[in-house]
Amino acid sequence: MRPRVPGNLPRRSQRLRRACLPLVVCATLLSALPALWHCSGARSAGPEGSAPGEFETRLVERVVRTVSDIQPGVVLPYPTHRILSTFGDCRDGGRRQHRGLDLGGVGGEEGLGTPIRSMFRARITLIGTGFDDPDRFGHPDTRTGMADRGGHRLPRSGMIPGYGVVHWFTRDYGSWRSGTIISTEVVEGDWEGYRVRYMHLGAIYPGLAEGDIVEAGQELGLMGGTAIQFDSPHVHIDMEDLHGDRVDIAPLLGLEADTRTCGSARGRR
Repeated sequence: MRPRVPGNLPRRSQRLRRACLPLVVCATLLSALPALWHCSGARSAGPEGSAPGEFETRLVERVVRTVSDIQPGVVLPYPTHRILSTFGDCRDGGRRQHRGLDLGGVGGEEGLGTPIRSMFRARITLIGTGFDDPDRFGHPDTRTGMADRGGHRLPRSGMIPGYGVVHWFTRDYGSWRSGTIISTEVVEGDWEGYRVRYMHLGAIYPGLAEGDIVEAGQELGLMGGTAIQFDSPHVHIDMEDLHGDRVDIAPLLGLEADTRTCGSARGRR
C-alpha cells in the first residue's frame, strides 16, 4: 500500500518523499537493532571462541581495610593496592568458596611482568607450567598480538631481562585451572609445615627447581594471566595448615580477615 502524502506538495516533492520513506524506515529499524539484541539476552562470543555469555569479568576491585602491620616473619608477596577476590567469596552459585586471596596486577599493562615474591622461607614442592604439562596447566598462548582480559587489550608476550620471552596467557584453563603454579612448604617459624601456593604466574624465576629453599622475599616469578580467560591478570595465593585446611592469608598481610561463608560449601578452589 502506498504511503499517503499531502496533496498540496509539488508532484516532484511527492515522488521524492515516497522514494525516501522506505529508507527512513530501514534506518530506524537498524538503529534499534542494538537495543533489541541487548534485550533479547543475546551475547557475542568471548575470546578464544568461548560460549555466548561467558565474556564477563567476575572479579571486582575490593576495598579491604588494613587493620595491622604485616606479621613478623612474613614478606608481602605482591602489592595489595588491587584486591580482586578474597577468602570468603562464593563461587558456582554459592556451592564453594574461593579460599584464597587474588592480588591484581599493578602498574602498566595490568602489572604483567612485575615480580611475585615468597611470603616465607620455604621449600619448593611443586612447579607446574603449561610448557611442561599443558593438559593440567593450560596450553601456552604463543600467538602474537593482543589479548582481551578484564576489559583491557594486553600483549600476549613480552621480553623480560633474565627471563627472555614470556608468554603471559594460556589458551585454556587446564584441568587444574591454576595456570603456572609454584607450591611451597614453610620451613621455619610459626607457620612451619604450612603450604603456600602461588597461581596464574606468567613465568617461574629462571633456575628455580622443586626441592630448592627460597628465602622470604625471594622472587618466585612474574605476574601473568595463565589459566585466566576473562579477568584481569592477578596472582591467586592460598595457604593450608598442618591439617590440610585453608587459612585466610589476609591477616598475615595486615589486612582485614574475610569470615563470610557460603552455606555448607566446603569445596576446594
